[in-house]
Amino acid sequence: MRGSRWRDVSYNGKTYDLKHLHPFSFQMTLNGVAVNISVVFSNHCFTDKKGDGQPLFGDRYFCEARYQCSLNLPRLLQEHLVNGHVVPHFDKGSNEVYYYAAIHDYAVFFDLRPDRGSPGGLTLFVTSAYEVDQWGKDTMPRGKAVKFNYIGYLRLNGLTYLPLRKQKRR
Repeated sequence: MRGSRWRDVSYNGKTYDLKHLHPFSFQMTLNGVAVNISVVFSNHCFTDKKGDGQPLFGDRYFCEARYQCSLNLPRLLQEHLVNGHVVPHFDKGSNEVYYYAAIHDYAVFFDLRPDRGSPGGLTLFVTSAYEVDQWGKDTMPRGKAVKFNYIGYLRLNGLTYLPLRKQKRR
């Protein structure tokens, strides 16, 4: 499976194991069909721009709070995200569609695409995930929540969900 296999991070004299953020896959049912979901994580699940010390990736620093929350991320994706609702979000800067899901007070931003390595499967790329403080709730994407299953069905068929726009093949 493609995607980063993160090395452990040493921070303030402690080593943090990142194996839980290695790529993995699981099966789910979409419209009665078993679909393989390949999951890949970006470093934004355990880094931020507010850290101290040496940056790990460009201007990204290890964030212990994000790391601690990420320990449950694989389980949350499999148990809550795929059975829940997401808010499609169009990023004008990159001309990309991302999806946002609130799971309790945890925000997960991801991209969902057909899996080139597994025909009839999807790749769920978690672009960022972090705990949302009360003050930050107003900054989350707004829009109509859509069932994850519906987004998955569209993406399997080469379509995307663009709010206030016609769907187009990608």
